[in-house]
Amino acid sequence: MSKVLTVALNPSLDKTLAMDDLIWGEEARVKAAFSYSGGKAVNVARALKVLQTDVTLIGVLAGRTGQLIKEDLSACGFAQEWVFAQGETRTNITLKVAKGGKSSRLIEPGASLTAAVQSRFKKIFLKELLQTNAVVFSGSLPPSVDKSFYASLIRSAQAKHVMTVLDTSGEVLRAGLKASPFIIKPNRQEAEDVLGYNLSSDKALVRGLKELAGHGPRIVLVSLGEKGLAGYDGARMFVASSPERHGNTVGCGDAALAGFISAFLKGDVFDQCVRYAAACGSANVDAKPPGSLDKKKIKSVLLRTRVKQLL
Repeated sequence: MSKVLTVALNPSLDKTLAMDDLIWGEEARVKAAFSYSGGKAVNVARALKVLQTDVTLIGVLAGRTGQLIKEDLSACGFAQEWVFAQGETRTNITLKVAKGGKSSRLIEPGASLTAAVQSRFKKIFLKELLQTNAVVFSGSLPPSVDKSFYASLIRSAQAKHVMTVLDTSGEVLRAGLKASPFIIKPNRQEAEDVLGYNLSSDKALVRGLKELAGHGPRIVLVSLGEKGLAGYDGARMFVASSPERHGNTVGCGDAALAGFISAFLKGDVFDQCVRYAAACGSANVDAKPPGSLDKKKIKSVLLRTRVKQLL
């Protein structure tokens, strides 16, 4: 069985507050609240575990929040190893407002990681590489960490012939592209930020995914929200779309990435990997916490997931 390593350098405690209405400057009564361990790498690890892929999660935690995350994830059934830092692991808050069906996320920057903490983490990373087939670098970096840190880890993995997957944004994505990871999976906005133009049409998608592939990735995936997932392997390009999503979309891109990795490592053909990924992403709207997919739901959604070839 293939083993996947997921890297969580900036995990979080994600808290959701549900309310009937929100008017800035006035009090709002919270109708329901729940918290879960989060961050993109955590969500990917949860989903991979459900999809019966051997996964290990490594990362950095801090303070009381970090301890709560570690204890919470111990029940998930996958291996984990953490370096503890000073400060406090971030808390992200999602505000869900029934009126209008809108939501907003408040995202903290994360704990500061000293050079010593980064060094201790890298030792764990290099040890885990010896028994890993693929490694996923997912999510943001804390503000204290150099934007090229993922790129350096990607090169270390490549030296061990380990498949590398990058899902991040902004300057961290730009720096990571220079290391030519095997797979990248930005969302549409993140891809548009790198490309400098809109991906609102099929023609633009073809141009954009080709341009991203020109930076070195063998496979380019772009999550398109309710429109599904686009994928390009250097020869063929597909868009897979599932039934319209209704629910919590946090972690849908992470679930889609886990679905693609799971199918790809099993040897499925490319278009079916993209199709399965889109189904996992769509099924995630019912998942609490994100990534804790229902396999029956995936199967149901997969039956209604369609693939269109663009190239």
